[in-house]
Amino acid sequence: MDASLQAIVAALAELGDDELSALITTANSGPQMAPGLLAWIGHAANWEQHRRAGSDFPLQPPAAAIHRADWT
Repeated sequence: MDASLQAIVAALAELGDDELSALITTANSGPQMAPGLLAWIGHAANWEQHRRAGSDFPLQPPAAAIHRADWT
């Protein structure tokens, strides 16, 4: 895993199940002012849910969800 994601992984691990679900709901239904970032936050929260359930797949970095045009 990318070392720069360690703080995100640690923060997600500290969330309770209800907080994690609320984060996913907010990322999916909140104002789409930064849709790529919200998509990545949703991915990270889903990744944590799957990790807790025993699935093992890599957490992608934000750049995987944020379109390059959104950076300018």
